Amino acid sequence: ETPCEHVFCRECMETELDRSGKCPNCKKSISKTELKDVNRTLRGTMEKVTVKCKNHGDGCDARVKAKDLDEHLNTVCPMQEADCLF
Repeated sequence: ETPCEHVFCRECMETELDRSGKCPNCKKSISKTELKDVNRTLRGTMEKVTVKCKNHGDGCDARVKAKDLDEHLNTVCPMQEADCLF
């Protein structure tokens, strides 16, 4: 959650702050240190939302609950690139 009370996933918000230093919604200047975790009730609701796979643009058509996205990416997504072991 931003100090201006807008809610985004932390990874997306940190990427945006690295790029612009502003809230994507209201454009207020903020820093990563000002971000805070959302409350438990809102987090529970957000975890139930269905999202597209992050590799959707590369051809993965999966839609999963937000809380299951990492598992999808790490175990079954056919478009997820594996880290090179060498």
